[in-house]
Amino acid sequence: AEDVDAIRAALGSPTPLRLLHAAQAMRFGMSVEEVCGITKYDPWFMRELARIVAAEQRLKAEPNLLLDAETLMGYKRMGFSDMQLGRLTGTKAARIAD
Repeated sequence: AEDVDAIRAALGSPTPLRLLHAAQAMRFGMSVEEVCGITKYDPWFMRELARIVAAEQRLKAEPNLLLDAETLMGYKRMGFSDMQLGRLTGTKAARIAD
């Protein structure tokens, strides 16, 4: 609960890190509507961020998803770098790039 309270407080302050705090809030289970209510960010933009966070969580839960080349390319099109993909799956970034 403390973490969520700290995130809520951080979302209320317009800083360069607020977008990162919005993603973290979604990781903690806050809804797009709740984040938008605090930040006044555009709901479309926050739904896109939520889609990226959900993809990140899906990949953490199922690292073998990247074994499929088409799925790997989908993550890359979403903006995930080789380093991020490696961190999320416990794989070296060089192996992701191959």
